Amino acid sequence: MASVSSYRNLALQARPPQQLASSRARLAGRRSNRKLQPPAALLGGLLQQLQSLGRAEGGGAAAGSSKVAAARRRLLEQLSSERPDTAVVSEACDELMEACVPFKEADLGGGPWQVVYTRGPLLWQLWQGGTNASARGRMADPGGNKASQNFDPSTRRVVNRGELLGPAVTVTASGSYEPVPGETGGSSSSGSSGGGSGSAARTAGRCPVLVRASIEGGALEAWGARLPLPIRGSGLVEVAYLDSQGLRIFRATNGSLSLQMRERPRRQQPGPR
Repeated sequence: MASVSSYRNLALQARPPQQLASSRARLAGRRSNRKLQPPAALLGGLLQQLQSLGRAEGGGAAAGSSKVAAARRRLLEQLSSERPDTAVVSEACDELMEACVPFKEADLGGGPWQVVYTRGPLLWQLWQGGTNASARGRMADPGGNKASQNFDPSTRRVVNRGELLGPAVTVTASGSYEPVPGETGGSSSSGSSGGGSGSAARTAGRCPVLVRASIEGGALEAWGARLPLPIRGSGLVEVAYLDSQGLRIFRATNGSLSLQMRERPRRQQPGPR
């Protein structure tokens, strides 16, 4: 009995020469395509696919974290400079606010927090007659009047303090605060020429977080004397940026903002021996 291969050869021989050559070429091509890649090449390709998938899934968070770190670094460089560039400070503040970092109420404490940069007409600027703040904002004068806020997350009490004639004459306004349940911030105007952070996405548990502050009383303290002031009222403010390393940004509903740094505790001078 003839084998299958002999019948195949007879069929090929019965074909015209041109068709026979074409069939042999296709058969050779099929055999060459059946060559398997080495196992190492297959594993290497699979590893590259897994790595690219991991970068695609985790790249967004890593990129966001690096942008926050870069903006914070630029900001601290300007704050430590003898002649800070307010344009760079303003831009870095916008980038930090747009990052929508996680909000942890405990990080509001540990104050007082000193105001180091403002943009827009804020309360302590009104006290000092500075109602025409530029879009770039202004740096706090290291040798001038200081303003600070002190939040206590354990009791949700707040104390605002502003100097009028240096530390000898100050005005304080104290009261309470609470995050507004189910609400996040996001004013339509950030106070900057470019629109700034008003268009940032809103996510629960992340900045900006809307906070209601209620002022219950105040006092004028001058050269050791204290005069109570009938200050009362409430208002809303956004915690637009907050970290655990002593930097935060508050934004008012009119778009003006306040950049604050946690004051370092003063070292006690050694007593006389």
